Amino acid sequence: MKKSNFVALILGTIGVVFFALGMCMCTIEEWGMFDKGIISGIIGLAVLLITVIVWRRMEGKTPVQFNAKVVVSVLVGVLGALLLGVGMCLCVVAVAAGKRPIDILEMTYSQHALIGSGGYLPEDVQDVMAVMASGTWDIESIITNEYPWEQLPQAIEKASHVEEALNVIIRYGQ
Repeated sequence: MKKSNFVALILGTIGVVFFALGMCMCTIEEWGMFDKGIISGIIGLAVLLITVIVWRRMEGKTPVQFNAKVVVSVLVGVLGALLLGVGMCLCVVAVAAGKRPIDILEMTYSQHALIGSGGYLPEDVQDVMAVMASGTWDIESIITNEYPWEQLPQAIEKASHVEEALNVIIRYGQ
């Protein structure tokens, strides 16, 4: 590996880590670090800009010529990353009626996360209740089994068989 590429690799990694950490600090409200996240993101962007300058100088290339096209392209990219978190997070919400294989090696190398369905915030529950009340979705169609409260152990057992049960409902007081 050429020295210029190695230096660019190290500086680029540092810049991306600062930028990504800043994005996380800004978007995860529980951390309460929005202001520090902005600073970290700006430091990351500055290191990435320095990376380009250093790499081009080490390669003997001419400096980047700043014209309107370059400035607008950079601003659109930065604005998109700041507003949309481009490349930072992909959230998939799904209902699966069967077991799914998980490639741990793929998850590790791709830096994916598998998060369970627990820990909803009150506003999440309110949003779901509003969707259910709107009648837009046929929620009843995904209920596969119903049990009275007295048969709770059987309901839990049934729900554990994902090949047979999509959603198991427990009725109280009936």
